[in-house]
Amino acid sequence: MSISRVYVNELRQPEAEAWTAFLQERQDLGDLAVQYVAKEPLNEQSVYRYLLTFRDHTDAYPLIGKKTNAAEARFYRDLAGPVRKLLPHCWLSHVGHDWSWIVLDDVPDHKAAPCWSIEDAEQVVALLASFHGAYWQQDDLLEQHAWLEPLLDRDNQEPPDYGALEAWRYWDNVNRSTPRISSHALRSAGRLAPTFIRAAAGVDVLRQLGGWPGVISREQLSPLAELLDDPLPMLQPLRELPLTLLHGNLALRHWHSTLFDEHYLLDWANVTVGPSVCDLVDFLEQVEWMRLQRGDHCLDEEWPIAEETMVDSYLLRMHFGLGHFDSRAMRQAIPAARCLYVITTWLPRLADCFRPFVGSPLTWRLLVSMTDDQLHRAGYGRMAGWRPYLAELFPRFLDAARLL
Repeated sequence: MSISRVYVNELRQPEAEAWTAFLQERQDLGDLAVQYVAKEPLNEQSVYRYLLTFRDHTDAYPLIGKKTNAAEARFYRDLAGPVRKLLPHCWLSHVGHDWSWIVLDDVPDHKAAPCWSIEDAEQVVALLASFHGAYWQQDDLLEQHAWLEPLLDRDNQEPPDYGALEAWRYWDNVNRSTPRISSHALRSAGRLAPTFIRAAAGVDVLRQLGGWPGVISREQLSPLAELLDDPLPMLQPLRELPLTLLHGNLALRHWHSTLFDEHYLLDWANVTVGPSVCDLVDFLEQVEWMRLQRGDHCLDEEWPIAEETMVDSYLLRMHFGLGHFDSRAMRQAIPAARCLYVITTWLPRLADCFRPFVGSPLTWRLLVSMTDDQLHRAGYGRMAGWRPYLAELFPRFLDAARLL
């Protein structure tokens, strides 16, 4: 075990002496010493708040410790510089072989997304554009970091051998009689090939179930299958766009807004490189997801700006912030990004969830006839949460596919 890992483990325990040494290494604290450290779990898995009480001080100072993947730790270590105003201060970024750990300033979330004003929403969209603009066409900078994998490969001539992948074993478990996804599709998909395999399994599962009545129709499954068989009409418009850094998971809960009109973006575990329109569509769909949820954390139906307004605001910001920006090409690529979002985000998820029902058609028919309350009581609340959103997402997908 390396010294650095021992040090990290002492901080995670937590031990006051280790925290004192840690802070004194990074900031001139004089004789200030940590007397006591309290550790409390937060809602997210492997995320803790550490409350540091200093000798002769009564107020505790909060820091966030998060066990994460190497990508997020490396992002804070290597690439956070251009967008520091968008991020909490990072005190430590430890990259390990099996797990990594970061220590961040605690950022309050005084105004959750349902409480955002029009100004808050517009500022978040502007910040998203500024983030993408900071890395826009910075190919030399991004290529320096071999750990940063591109979302979409370019010029991938030879399909790798995917026979040993878990994705293939998953496919075989779904339906051994269905032909595998074609080599042409795998060659076109590049590093997304394993995801496409699981997405194709999702289409197969849904076809065997007869769709999801009132949510996903057979008509919507055909263009999904066609795009998985030949994804170039979807991928090519995206590959022709300039590259930038992508956040990769723009759930609204990852935006923290303070009382001082500061907005911070957290959770960089899915950081990657690709066309910014993929992040933009992800953000738009996250807004729709929140709008159609139940309970205190949902958005109003008229939350506070419409999708088209957000798209226009984003494109205008990019246009004025960059010397060369093709707004028309970006707007025309939105349908392709939306199709890719459905295929890579939802089809594998639906395959995982619905695969057991292929062998239990009576159970499936019973579940799809239940109300939301009945689904919750039966232990299938996830289906109740998905249903209103997916009932609107798949028609949007169908419209987008027709525009390719």
